[in-house]
Amino acid sequence: MDGMRIYKYNPYFILPIILSVLLLGQPVYSIFNKLLNYKDYSSAIILVLVIDYFLMFFIRHIYYVLRGTPAIIITREFIFIEKNGYTIAWRDIESIDKVQGLRMSLRTTWCNWPQIKNPIVRIYYGYIASGISIPGILIAGDTEQMSITIRDYYFKYRYD
Repeated sequence: MDGMRIYKYNPYFILPIILSVLLLGQPVYSIFNKLLNYKDYSSAIILVLVIDYFLMFFIRHIYYVLRGTPAIIITREFIFIEKNGYTIAWRDIESIDKVQGLRMSLRTTWCNWPQIKNPIVRIYYGYIASGISIPGILIAGDTEQMSITIRDYYFKYRYD
């Protein structure tokens, strides 16, 4: 257990995304084209923004899967979560709860703020969210085993 553990993104997570793009691509294009024909530019812009909002999450994860980027890296000193983009020392984690994946409650959220580049995400994790969650669907392999490994590392190294 003293070594570094790496968990990759689930490559099968891409399949529903590809299917939804194939099934919804033509209807969305038709709606967008009709909005432009009727010169309803504000609705067209709103449609593009909504689609971009949802696609940014999926495109980032597709990129991580294709590159082979680790989703989670666990060492003796810290846990690195690529989804959130920052490293958390074991001593900064107050508790770990299992709720549809893995959820960690941080003791001092503010000490991790400099690592968060996005100001909206920084406000969300600083004031609204009570902890950090790791969705199990994104991780390849046995999420139950990953949860056990993270808990073991947490209980072993949280006072180092």
